Amino acid sequence: MFSIHWLRERSLVEQQTSELPLLADVIAAARGSLRELGARHPGNMPESFKVFDERGREVGHFTLLSS
Repeated sequence: MFSIHWLRERSLVEQQTSELPLLADVIAAARGSLRELGARHPGNMPESFKVFDERGREVGHFTLLSS
């Protein structure tokens, strides 16, 4: 299980949990949910996200590209 922390200027915008077993799948699913995330947080779209493993260790920090 992984935890996804969506961030804007280092502040937490939203936290999600993923039960996908592979980190690559978690990252792909997170990137695929950007449209829905933007709809939930108009004007406060996250700029990056961090992924944490089940022990709370950070396993990735990903910057989102502006469109």
